This record gives sequence, C-alpha cells and structure tokens, in this order.
Amino acid sequence: MTLTRDGGSQLYLMNADGTGLKRLMSSPGVDTEAWFMPDGRSILFTSDRGGSPQVYRVGVDGGAVERITFDGSYNVSPRPLPDGKGMVYVRRDGGRYQVAIMDFATRQTQVLTPGPLDESPSVAPNGRLVLYANETGGRGILNAVSADGRVKQRIVAPATDVREPAWGPLPR
Repeated sequence: MTLTRDGGSQLYLMNADGTGLKRLMSSPGVDTEAWFMPDGRSILFTSDRGGSPQVYRVGVDGGAVERITFDGSYNVSPRPLPDGKGMVYVRRDGGRYQVAIMDFATRQTQVLTPGPLDESPSVAPNGRLVLYANETGGRGILNAVSADGRVKQRIVAPATDVREPAWGPLPR
C-alpha cells in the first residue's frame, strides 16, 4: 500500500489483519501504484524519484530498486502480465496517454492503444486481453485490446461512466 507518512508517500507492506506494517524503502520521491508480481517476490510501482513518473521494481524484502522504464518522461500504472514476463502500463507520448506492453527480457515496448486519454489497464488472467478506460465526450468508456495489439474493441454501455476496470479471478 501507499501511505503518506514519515515525510512522503511511500510503499508499505502489511498483513491482512492490520499487523506487521513495514516500510519497503526510503525515497525522496512519491512512490505509488504498487502491484505484486505473480510470484509474490517483488512489486512494480510508479515513482517520481528520478524526476518524472517512471515504473520501478523492488523485492518484497526491500533492497535494491530497479528502474524498468526509460523511454519517455511519463510512465505509470504498471500491471504485470500473469506469467510475470512483462507488464502493461500507461505512457504519455506527444501529449497522448496510451497503453503499452513491455517484455522484461528484451525491454521491447509495443504501444497497444491510440490514445489520447487511455488509462487504467487491467490484464486478463490468461494474459491475452487488456481492458482499459478511455475518456470520450467527458465520460469513461470501456475498451479492450489483445496483448499483441491486433484486435481492438470499444465496449459501449449507454449512460455509463467506466473508470479503472479490473478482471476477476479465473473460476476454479
């Protein structure tokens, strides 16, 4: 979780029962948008510790922080792929907010959406589809894009305002 405590917004871990509050690291910047990697051993998060918002990774035991994104001056909202081999995130390019996907091994990034106001990516449990919100005409619209960027679909429901879509777990 992100708490504003001890002089800034920092990442903390806590047990489900509210005990064991532990600060992961110290940073002069704002650390936020934490998301566990599928293996539970590390966390992706957004921080402005380098001057502009970028995506970083840190182990759940703290320690060294690794910067993940370097292209562009604004990269936020990281969500790991279910296999842990990459992530989707929001990047700003030329004033357009777009959803992109990155492969961790190669650091290759592919922009999946056109923008201009794409936000809140959420990866399907099978890793094949990404839901995201897009603001059109002052209201949030739900969209989907395949993880390879080839298939795009707008999911329109009358009189709705969609923000921050999320997938549920796969049925057991």
